[in-house]
Amino acid sequence: MGRILLALVSTLFLVMPVMAGTWTSNNFLYQPAIGARGDDERAKFESGLNRVDSRLANEKWLNDSPYNGDLGTAITAIGSAKTVLSLPAGNWPIAANLTIPANLTLKFAHGAVLAIATGKILTINGTLEAGPYQIFSCTGTGKVVFAAGAVDQIHPEWWTTNTTPGTTNMTAAILAAYTACQNTPKGKLRLLATTYAIADLIFPTNAPNWPSGILIEGSGQGTKIVPAAAHTSGNFLMTFQGVGTIEGVGQTGTGWVTVRDFYISGGGARTKGILVQPSNNFRLENITFLSILGTALEAERPYDLYCSRLRFVACGSFTNSEAAVRMIPDPLVSPLVTSLAWGNQVYWTDCNIEAFQYRGLDLIGCSAFDARGGKVHGSIKTVTTSLGLVYIDGGGDIRFTDFNIVLGSRADAVYIKDEPTGPPAYYTQVSFVQCTFGSMESYDPGVYDLKVIHYDAKNTSSQLKVVGCGFNSVGSGLGTNGRFIHLKSTAPAWRVALNNNLYNLNTPSIILQDDRTSNVRHTGAIDPEVHALSLVLGHDTTGGLTATIASDAITFINSYMCVATEGGAASDNLATINGGRIGSVLVLRVALQAQPVTVKHGTGNIWLTGKADFTLNSNKDILVLFNTDGSTWVQIGGGDNG
Repeated sequence: MGRILLALVSTLFLVMPVMAGTWTSNNFLYQPAIGARGDDERAKFESGLNRVDSRLANEKWLNDSPYNGDLGTAITAIGSAKTVLSLPAGNWPIAANLTIPANLTLKFAHGAVLAIATGKILTINGTLEAGPYQIFSCTGTGKVVFAAGAVDQIHPEWWTTNTTPGTTNMTAAILAAYTACQNTPKGKLRLLATTYAIADLIFPTNAPNWPSGILIEGSGQGTKIVPAAAHTSGNFLMTFQGVGTIEGVGQTGTGWVTVRDFYISGGGARTKGILVQPSNNFRLENITFLSILGTALEAERPYDLYCSRLRFVACGSFTNSEAAVRMIPDPLVSPLVTSLAWGNQVYWTDCNIEAFQYRGLDLIGCSAFDARGGKVHGSIKTVTTSLGLVYIDGGGDIRFTDFNIVLGSRADAVYIKDEPTGPPAYYTQVSFVQCTFGSMESYDPGVYDLKVIHYDAKNTSSQLKVVGCGFNSVGSGLGTNGRFIHLKSTAPAWRVALNNNLYNLNTPSIILQDDRTSNVRHTGAIDPEVHALSLVLGHDTTGGLTATIASDAITFINSYMCVATEGGAASDNLATINGGRIGSVLVLRVALQAQPVTVKHGTGNIWLTGKADFTLNSNKDILVLFNTDGSTWVQIGGGDNG
């Protein structure tokens, strides 16, 4: 009977079909069915094992038994094979100088940290895979160096966890990342969209590696730099170090560095922003400096400094007499000894300085400064000792193009001096081209009488050019004795050019004053260039500035004037127009229709069309006169219009 049952079971087993095997969800391993046989099933199963073996050969773990957690041992054992070496969570010590070869990719698990001993260098030539979490711990002078292409960007978070953004001191972490960038061609230090607290951060000179370049890049508005609790009051939050000369003797300044895309805020505390010591090819782009109670940006002897899209809001210090932005000579090199003390080539593009204290912009000893676009706007804490919203002391070629300087109180808009102690070869040439000066205010007219441009020239080679500029809504704000342009000169040969400017006079403020002469708009004593067409506009309640005749004469104040009879007489004659300059245009009409004025041809300095007198007896009667030589007025338009 037992034999019969055994035979029956064997027969059933032989005739039952075998189920097909299946692949795992990722098609990586083959799972044969129970009882599977045959070469085909075996081949499928072994192909999966081969895949596992191949993957394990290309990705190894630092804690595998052959390596026992020693990175140097792992590098030796792996040799030249292209391999991914995974580091599990834990501290992995680096006690000697070590180089990661290019064939090896380090893959960090969250919590895996390489601890570099003091004085040791970890050089990474291969690629690296890690998120923005801590993967390095450097003791003392221990550091990490990356080869070109090893990483796309370097995060400070690789050295320190930013546990409480805005409170955790990230100074050492950012410096460690910068040090890694210094030795990495085209290194990028990447700041995340978070807040970094720093204290007295000094970036050392990168002179030995200038051609490689360094980029410090934030994430736009989401990245903010603030003072840490350990920051020293009154110190700069960031200093880019430079020692010695940048040209000629040696290259020991900071060079080929770009810093961009973040906010830096002082929180209204007594601090300073960024200091750039002697530098070469340094770029600052798209940075907002906010509520820094001190100098927000200072550059010492910059050489090819490029500043673009910078914004300064509520910076500077009234209490400490500090401007929001300062470009100054090298304080370690006497300008009397060498011209290398002076700054050179600052390019200032679309930068705005707003709501500052004391002064907006200091240019001291800048041998070349080129501003294009942007503005200096708004100062509620300036005094006469501030000298100007923009202060220029010495230097060389200073240019402002398409620039706005508006709203000041108790200080001139621009105060310019020749450098007092610099080399004799240096001279100051200042140009304003297509700029706007507007909304000047004097809170104490007659006490604080303001100058839009105040130029104190002592060097015979000095030059001032104001071309195509607008002086808008500033007349009444200048004070009783205010000036549009005030020249104080002891150099008789210096040169001034005032061409094609538009003056909006709400009061008869003096356009141009030269201290060596009387208050006049135009005098040969200042060697002016020939002027093209020039309009001086203004208004009062009658629609034009009223000029009352005195002894058949009036004085040109602006380009639209209403002439009134002397002493309210029933009628009067006008023979002479005093003032004006070559190119001045005057639109003239009568102040009151009931008191007509006859403009005399050829009696004084007025020459009319048809060589005949013309009577203004209607507010529709207009004469348009042109100043041909500084003293002669010739009719170019107008007539009897009703």
